[in-house]
Amino acid sequence: MMTNVETMAACGDQYFREGFFEAAVDSWGKALALRSAADTLPQIYDGLGKVAVKRERASEAVSWFDKALSIVPANNAEARAALSMRRAVALSLAGQRDIAFREAHELERNSSLLSIQRRGILLINLAGLEMSNGLYEATIESLQRAMAVLLPDHFVHYGYALSTNLGISYLELGQRDAARDWFEKALIVATGHPIHAVNGLAHTAMLEGRSDEMRHWSHEAFTAMSDSLMSFETEEMAHLTEVLGHMALYLGDGRLAVRLFDQAQNLYGHSGLWNRWRRLNRTIATADAPGYPQAGLSFRVSACPASCQKRRGHRIWSPVAVSSACCP
Repeated sequence: MMTNVETMAACGDQYFREGFFEAAVDSWGKALALRSAADTLPQIYDGLGKVAVKRERASEAVSWFDKALSIVPANNAEARAALSMRRAVALSLAGQRDIAFREAHELERNSSLLSIQRRGILLINLAGLEMSNGLYEATIESLQRAMAVLLPDHFVHYGYALSTNLGISYLELGQRDAARDWFEKALIVATGHPIHAVNGLAHTAMLEGRSDEMRHWSHEAFTAMSDSLMSFETEEMAHLTEVLGHMALYLGDGRLAVRLFDQAQNLYGHSGLWNRWRRLNRTIATADAPGYPQAGLSFRVSACPASCQKRRGHRIWSPVAVSSACCP
């Protein structure tokens, strides 16, 4: 039978998986307050570190992972590998990219004695690290290696992240056909709401000037969000709203874009993602500038080349790796 501490720690894990980060932190905090929490400390510290990564609080995340590593036995190679890779992701987020990559590659090189599942997860996390630093060719290589390592049963859990991140990487390299194929595969294997893949398909359609497809996938994204509003991750709601704002800006409707960006800012602020909140200030200034096209003007959507990654001084696509920092 589980103790109260174990129950609260498990509830925290469940809340985290469902995207209720405040509830997760509250459950873990209650578990920490009990003197009998020693056996669950690594689990709790790990969870608090993952929430900090989600909220882009890099130094805090590193601290939590260090605390967990300090009490995980040296002979528990599986747990230490998982924590160490998450620590590397947090270090990269903190700007210590050289150290992060060195530690991540060392973990991967020394993973031969780990379970097949853990080796695959390490490669997925390494790919997320590479993607967040714009190394898309390396990302594809790492994801393909992960697919070669993992067993078919593992794809129930990781197929969506693999497929979506491959789609994002190919899209960033301008290989739109491959990107579309992987986003469509992600829709097939998704066990939850495939919002990342839908966003990718909407953006692909926008780059190719397929306005009907873009509207279709935008509608699908909003439908998925409204169907499960209470369990939807605030961070991804913010990302979706930002993507739609960029689409409105691309189509020349600056007024609508500003409204969407304002909503995205509110959601980023609610999630504690202040770097993204500040980044949107510059985008809003562009959309709200005198002379920028507003609603009611007619614009023809034309195919946008791979080089069209910036428009009027701002980036129109912010790739977000799926589950790069929170694989179990």
